[in-house]
Amino acid sequence: MCTTLSLLWLCTVANGAHPGGPVSSLPPSVPSVYTTPALYLNLTVKAIDFLRNLSTGGVQLLGSVVEGHLTSEPGFEIQFSGAVKAAADYLTLDPDGVTARGAFVGEIVPDDGDVPFLLRIGGINQLSPQAAAIFTFPTAEGRAVPYGYSYSSRLSFR
Repeated sequence: MCTTLSLLWLCTVANGAHPGGPVSSLPPSVPSVYTTPALYLNLTVKAIDFLRNLSTGGVQLLGSVVEGHLTSEPGFEIQFSGAVKAAADYLTLDPDGVTARGAFVGEIVPDDGDVPFLLRIGGINQLSPQAAAIFTFPTAEGRAVPYGYSYSSRLSFR
């Protein structure tokens, strides 16, 4: 009855040397901007609970997180790994059934024993067909699916 969702954040770096070498044939004096994989979040979510209908025609849903892990991608300048504890995602699903507006809140406990912190994630996402089926129609079987594409995300640490 659980679903595994995986999210990968890309980080835009300006005026930096790309770890894989030059990103263009422009001279070094020209500012460079590139996108690199940064953080990977893997969550196991219980069956999605329906909360209420919205006046927009969409629905408010709740995804209770059973477990999860946040890690930095190899090559990203900040190396991090931590377990997700006490987390939930209050998700608004638009009437089209594929546009989701997440509001994830969870406690992250670093694997190295450092101080735990609160992670908030919000944004607008286009769900993959497999993920949209889970959020639209409750299912009795667990599965792992590709989440989709994130058009706008806000990631904050406290």
